[in-house]
Amino acid sequence: MSFFVECSLRVSAILFVAFLIALALRKQSAALRHLVWVCAFGIAALTPLLFAWGPKAVKPVNVVLPVESSPIVIDVVVSPRKFPWDDALMAVWAAGVLVFASRMVRAAIAARTFRRSAQGLETSFEGVTVAESESAAVAMTLGVRSPLILLPANHRDWTPERRNCVLLHELAHVQRKDCLLQWLPQIVCALHWFNPLVWLGRSQMLCESERACDDAVLRSGARGPDFARDLLEIAESSGLKGADPMLVTIATRLERRIARLLDASVNRRPLTRLSVVATMAIAVVLLLPLAAVRAQNGNQTGTLSGVVTDPTGAVVAKATVNLSGPGGNLALVSDPVGVWSAKDLPPGSYQIEVSVPGFAVFRQQNVTLAPGASVRLKEPLAIGQIAETVNVLGASPSPSVASAAAPRQRVRVGGNVQHAKLISNTPPVYPDAERAQGAQATVRVQAVIGKNGNVLDAHVIGGQPSQDFADAALTAVRTWQYEPTLLNGEPVEVITTITINFQLQ
Repeated sequence: MSFFVECSLRVSAILFVAFLIALALRKQSAALRHLVWVCAFGIAALTPLLFAWGPKAVKPVNVVLPVESSPIVIDVVVSPRKFPWDDALMAVWAAGVLVFASRMVRAAIAARTFRRSAQGLETSFEGVTVAESESAAVAMTLGVRSPLILLPANHRDWTPERRNCVLLHELAHVQRKDCLLQWLPQIVCALHWFNPLVWLGRSQMLCESERACDDAVLRSGARGPDFARDLLEIAESSGLKGADPMLVTIATRLERRIARLLDASVNRRPLTRLSVVATMAIAVVLLLPLAAVRAQNGNQTGTLSGVVTDPTGAVVAKATVNLSGPGGNLALVSDPVGVWSAKDLPPGSYQIEVSVPGFAVFRQQNVTLAPGASVRLKEPLAIGQIAETVNVLGASPSPSVASAAAPRQRVRVGGNVQHAKLISNTPPVYPDAERAQGAQATVRVQAVIGKNGNVLDAHVIGGQPSQDFADAALTAVRTWQYEPTLLNGEPVEVITTITINFQLQ
């Protein structure tokens, strides 16, 4: 819904600026102003695509991540904001689009019917086929690839001068490709049928098209008062009935057209290649950013937030939360109840990092933040591992065994985590067979310290020590006893890694 509203606002802004440009060009030719409206409706029709794929103009967050920060894995749930009336409004909009799209289809069918019922005349005009139809109330132009000028049945009562002026007018529509260009405002009106500015812009574009064709007639040598009189008499005889809004007719805003034909000071110059390029460039520069650039505003920002908890569900205060994404880098600290929040972030893909002393650190990448979405933390943190290092010394060639325990290396603890302490350890025995052969090895053992302090599930990790060294290490470690790890005063299981170095003196 927010995307739909954003596109509607941008289309309104595009057409409003087009009105201002047309007003600034009021002393220029009607053909030039019509070109402005063509550019405006063309960009308006492409606004959804331009807005979805356009560049971002966001305000970066000038906060730098700590260089030595550690990553943390975070599972998130993204929930875009949705209001209960969104579905109802979209249903009303879709119904309106269907109604106006059906009108466009009916107009296309009517044009085909006119064309099929037309009776071709023996002559053409400037290479364009001319036909007549009993169903046509006024002269009109049909078709793009094979254009047809359709005259009403009463054209036989016209004077040669009137008939020539009408044909010149319709020929100008053919040369300007107006039958094709008129579809642009029709498409925009169907999609934005609720917007009065769109309908006003469409009406203005039609008026400028008729004025540009009138100017082409007068440039051919016709007199303005004579052509104005012809238009008035044609309108009176036809009653302006039967003209469809999808068809190009001579009856649009008839009063203003006649007044303009009588004004000798009107600029009626045709478009030149330079004026076309310059006008399109100005229109694109002024209008395209309104459709394509995505600015950071209230409708386009989102929120990343969460609550940091430990495995027991208790909150963790003063957790460091690092965010990096389209808006730059941002460092946050959770409050006393473990809550953190980052508001007004531009949409895009983010990396979220959380680190707490005493806990394992993880990282979650490619967290997608949609416009108006909020992201919350789902999983709690895990307790960090501890490590032990033991050196087992063997004398050569004496069979005696010496052992020593090195100081333990542990992750720095903080918060409510109290890590396990080794209170009883049996030194590993240097295997006689390996000592006799002068062999040395480093054995890494990973084990789980249970809630009662016993060693559970000990196994060798990394490397490929001999079976004798592995058995000696595991036999000793399985007898060790710890004070259990406490989390908020309650014992929990924790993983420990023990490095045992078998060395000969």
